[in-house]
Amino acid sequence: WFSQVVPIDRELRVWAFRDQHLDTYEKVMCRPNEYARIGRNFGNGFEFQLTQEHPDATQQALLALRAVPLDFAAVDLIVGKDGRTYVLESNTAIGAIRSKSQATLGKLADCIVEWDRQGHPSWP
Repeated sequence: WFSQVVPIDRELRVWAFRDQHLDTYEKVMCRPNEYARIGRNFGNGFEFQLTQEHPDATQQALLALRAVPLDFAAVDLIVGKDGRTYVLESNTAIGAIRSKSQATLGKLADCIVEWDRQGHPSWP
């Protein structure tokens, strides 16, 4: 709800494991007839759709992961009409099925398997 302070151009969710970008999704209005109250969420007709990587959003998401620190998160960001990227939050329990991000979950599983094969290296 920063739209008055930072007018929103795009809202993104960047999935990352440690320093590795997995995928980027954009929140888009898919069901306008369901928009009934304030908020850009699933209940109001918005959904995340896989999109091209946004390099600045990826960089900010990876910095957010290290700041917390988390091994994995889906970081929500907005790209303002001013062109700047703003981190909103880091999600650790993502609604993957609702987000239609099963393929990204597969990438995450592959990262975890590789981390295990490497003997669980510490990070950061």
